[in-house]
This record gives sequence, structure tokens and C-alpha cells, in this order.
Amino acid sequence: MRVTAETVARRAGVSRATVSRVLNNNPNVSDQMKRRVMKVIDELNYRPSSVARSLRLQTSDIVGFMIPVSLEQTFADSFFSDIMSGICDAVSLFSLRLQVFTSSPAGSQAIEQLIQSNQIAGVILHDRIEDPIRKVVLENGTPCVVVGTIEDKEDRETFGSVSVDNFGGVYRSVEHLIRSGYRKIAYIAGSMSSLGGGRDRLRGYQAALQDYGLECKSEHVGVGEFDREIARQIAERMLETDDRPEAVVCANDLMALGVISAASKIGLSVPGDLGVIGFNDSAFAKDIDPPLTTVRQPVQEIGYEAAKMLAMMIRGNEIRERHLVLPTQLIVRKSC
Repeated sequence: MRVTAETVARRAGVSRATVSRVLNNNPNVSDQMKRRVMKVIDELNYRPSSVARSLRLQTSDIVGFMIPVSLEQTFADSFFSDIMSGICDAVSLFSLRLQVFTSSPAGSQAIEQLIQSNQIAGVILHDRIEDPIRKVVLENGTPCVVVGTIEDKEDRETFGSVSVDNFGGVYRSVEHLIRSGYRKIAYIAGSMSSLGGGRDRLRGYQAALQDYGLECKSEHVGVGEFDREIARQIAERMLETDDRPEAVVCANDLMALGVISAASKIGLSVPGDLGVIGFNDSAFAKDIDPPLTTVRQPVQEIGYEAAKMLAMMIRGNEIRERHLVLPTQLIVRKSC
């Protein structure tokens, strides 16, 4: 039977994450725990990937950043390009090199091969990246920071993360609408497949309605996949019903553009007939007509802090806060 990190974890009575940290010589693992895991490794004659050993020797200076969209989509929405800008600043500061991968089959295969062949020092993932890549990272003990929220306990023990106050950002958006007189408020989510950020925003929407005694209607919630056209189609369906919403909160600014387009198509004005709020405060948000009310998140800082945390992991430095949450701010303009 092939011996894996999971086999070692079961025999030692620890999580797979703990085995990965031991292999990666993580300074946050106690000496007692290291001896316990290493004893089982010797008993099972487990031969881990050379990645963990090489990372301790720092034989690679490449940091991989995997994005959950195509390169074309990356530059259509400034979110990922701004994150990359922040990553580049930190990578340069720590004398590392950045290599970007998409989550396409080819991109996934490429980053897997680099991890398994000892050619990459650490990885930055977005929280919309699915399980297979995270599993490869865990198996190889590769230092990893997630851009976004992590809910899984084992992932939280192993990975670092940099996220924003997603819950509070959407909560304040809905609260602003309610205080402005809106009562029927819809929400178009980005994706529910993320590790937590998308769900945190949905919870913020639901909590605000509940706290103000308003009903959360299933027909007033859609999933737009962070895509302008999908959001436009969802908004059209919502706005053509007898119980149409008076305002729509969107999980990003591109989807807010889609909602505004849908309203215009069926003869509704923004904000006269419909209030709209986005999320991100993209570069175009202040320049559209009407200027978009949105939640500002420090996108470049997210990338910078994620890369800085990863560089510290690669060097084996102690990290005081492995799950950093940055604040968001509601920017009120003319769309509601």
C-alpha cells in the first residue's frame, strides 16, 4: 500500500495539516509534536516529496499565483490585476519571482507539475480555486496563502489567508438602502463555490434584512458568477415580476453594471426606479452614469499582504496573524 501524508496523519493521530507543517519545518509546531510525527514517518518508511525539503533550503524563488478566471477576464475586471500589482510589489521586495496560472486544465496541470517537481517555493490561491489544487499543496507541504476567506478547519491550520470584511461590507450596503427608504432589496451573489467569502457576503445581506425586520425572498437572490451578462439576465427576470425589487446589491461592480443595463432596457431609471450597489470600487465605478455606490476593498493591499505572508512562510519566519482580515468601506455615490 502506498504511504501518503494522510496515512501518517491517521497513524499519528493528527491532522493532515499538522503533517504538512512538520514536513515544512513550520516554526509554529511544537518540538513534541514534531518528534511524534517524525517517529511515525520513520516507522512507515514514508518518503515525502522533495518539495518540503527543498523549500527549507530555499532552492526555488518562484511564487505561483493561481487565478480562477481566464487572462482575458483578469484584465476585463481590475480586481485581479490590482491584486497582482500588490503581489508584484511584495515579491520584488523579498527578491522572489511571480508566475501566474489560470484555473484552466492546462494551468492546473502546469502548477501541479511545478509543485511536485520542486520548482516552486510557494503558492497564492484565490478562495474560488477548487479542492484538487489545494490537495496537491497539502500533500507536498508547500507554503500557501489564500486570497479570501477560509472556513475549513484543516485548511485554516495549514494555509494563511488575507481577506476583507465581506459580511460587514454587504451588511452596511443593505443597511444604507433601508435607511434611505428601500424595503424590497435583492442580492446578486458572485459564486457560492468559494471557501467562504461569497457566503459571508450572502450572510451579510440576510442578516441586515433580518435585523431590520424585512423578509429575505428566495426569488430576490441570484448567483451571477461575477459576470456582467449573467447578472443582467438575472436582473431582467427579477425586474419583470410583479414583486420586483426596489434595489439590488451586487457582489461586484461588473454585475452592478449588468443590473443598470437591465433596468435601462425595460425603462427603469437608476436611482429613480431602482437603487444599485456594487462591491470592489473598481476604477470605472465613479465614472459611469450614475456614479456607482459601492463597497471599497483595499485590493492592492490584499495582494501585497498575501505575498508578504507567503514570503515569511517560505523563510520559516513566525507569523503572528495567519488569517488577516482587512476593512471595507461603503462609498456612497448617486446610484441609490
